[in-house]
Amino acid sequence: VIEQTRAVKIPENLSNEIASLAIVGRVAMHGIRRAEIEYGDNVAIVGLGLMGQLAMQHAKLAGAGKTIAVEIDPWRLEIAEKLGADHCVNPDYVDVVDTVNLFTEIGADVVIETAGVSAAVPLSFSIARDRGRVVTVGWHLKPIPLDLAEDLLYKELDLRPSRAGGLKVDIPANIMRWNGRRNLEFMLSLLETGKINTENLVTHIIPATDISYAYELIRLRSEPSLHVILNWSNK
Repeated sequence: VIEQTRAVKIPENLSNEIASLAIVGRVAMHGIRRAEIEYGDNVAIVGLGLMGQLAMQHAKLAGAGKTIAVEIDPWRLEIAEKLGADHCVNPDYVDVVDTVNLFTEIGADVVIETAGVSAAVPLSFSIARDRGRVVTVGWHLKPIPLDLAEDLLYKELDLRPSRAGGLKVDIPANIMRWNGRRNLEFMLSLLETGKINTENLVTHIIPATDISYAYELIRLRSEPSLHVILNWSNK
């Protein structure tokens, strides 16, 4: 049971499985709104899990000139390339700063961090250009050690946190245009019209009776996965 203001109707021609991407997609969307991407900006996405794959597509819709996917998992990079990433970079095999500079000449205008691991934040600082913007979308549960003088201060970077899918749903539109509810409604419309490519994103649909297996699959990464769905029906 939820408050009525938080309930959003799923379009009739949208399957429940694809509609379930809307919650994570809304979080990625809000991160892109926080980034205030300008038309033609070079945007790097650090971490290409489900959140990163959606953020990369949102960045392109928002006007990114080039999108650069930064990820250590080769399989996730393959998915990012299929979904439209202009460049794919694996820090395990190349110098990520030199490689991003090669693509952009000056570094990324905007960096979206969606990895949720502490090492991803200083890496994001390192590939941003002077006075670039870094948005932390990843959920960080541990302290992040940072050398402020290394990049954040020296480059005068703009660091912006992003709070999940947006602020409270009851904030009037004339005060804040895009609150959490309106972000969710718009995300559903992007899924309905196919403007967000969902191919290859839903990797598993698992009966709820096997819920422990689903969580172990995600925790241990025993096989490649992105969006893992629990099916609660008896069918």
